[in-house]
Amino acid sequence: MSFLTGVGVFGVAAILTVVLWFGTKDNENGKAGPLPWWACALLPPIAGAAFVAAGFPFDAVSSLVNDIISLIGKAFPKLRMPALAGVLVVIALYKRLSRRGFAMLFLFLFYVASGAGGPWGELADRISEIAQSIGS
Repeated sequence: MSFLTGVGVFGVAAILTVVLWFGTKDNENGKAGPLPWWACALLPPIAGAAFVAAGFPFDAVSSLVNDIISLIGKAFPKLRMPALAGVLVVIALYKRLSRRGFAMLFLFLFYVASGAGGPWGELADRISEIAQSIGS
């Protein structure tokens, strides 16, 4: 039996928003403590997919990220989405980030991967399927 049965995609988006907000604070003294690093990489793409599917008010995140992606495209018109996804992965590997920064980078990576096509797009599609199945 799953505790998430019937919460819906909107509920999954809401739960993951709270988990990512409170769970990525590095010096949190709550009972659960901060999320482990693997969760900071795994949960944001699922949250991003849930944001897309849930609609208002979560679609504001999608709109903001898409606006940023558009600005990057205007600044660097030859930088294609698959290359941008690669750049984000390299930043995640080499830049010292807080848990929250790392999680936000992976949230941003999900949106880039969604528009990148190829293996990145396939990964984003599978993550979207996971987010849909969690809420049902």
